[in-house]
Amino acid sequence: SPQTPVLPPTAYEEITPDVGTEFPFCDECGLLFPTGELLSLHLRDAHDSRKGKFECSYCPYTSNNKFDVVRHERVHTGERPFQCRLCERAFAQSSALSAHQRTHTGERPYPCGGCDRAFAKKSDMVRHQKTHTAEKPFRCDVCDRRFSQSYEVRVHQRVHTGEKPFECGTCGRAFAHRMSLKSHLKLHDNNEPPV
Repeated sequence: SPQTPVLPPTAYEEITPDVGTEFPFCDECGLLFPTGELLSLHLRDAHDSRKGKFECSYCPYTSNNKFDVVRHERVHTGERPFQCRLCERAFAQSSALSAHQRTHTGERPYPCGGCDRAFAKKSDMVRHQKTHTAEKPFRCDVCDRRFSQSYEVRVHQRVHTGEKPFECGTCGRAFAHRMSLKSHLKLHDNNEPPV
């Protein structure tokens, strides 16, 4: 059978991630990769014994579990076979549908442990828990203010840029934060003059 070409070593640059970020890494040799696709290429080329029996039709991803490949290929095809019966939203994975359905039921099975809050998604709980620690690895380039979450920096930077991406469809007023728009929309709903 034809031999798979090996990518040059420069394709796998050893990188040091910023504090608080997570990069895919190779369990075999410890190299870090900026994307899962590059890790998959590395595993195929450098550690061929890890290559799975089943291959993705669109990229180098492989697995010994055929269902893993079927599920992975939905990233490429956009297929969303799991549909919510209440609101018609559809998802690529059954676990994503289960998490979504909690928005309808109000179930919050992931308690914080550091406070009385609970969350519908484990990832939201983990992100929230960082607010209880002093860890603030994300920094604003303009004013050096530090944040525990990367999205907080993006939202904060609107103070410096003046960006207001949330616009009222009724009166055209724009806001820097989604919650400010939501509060403003309630005024329209109550027929009060917008503030």
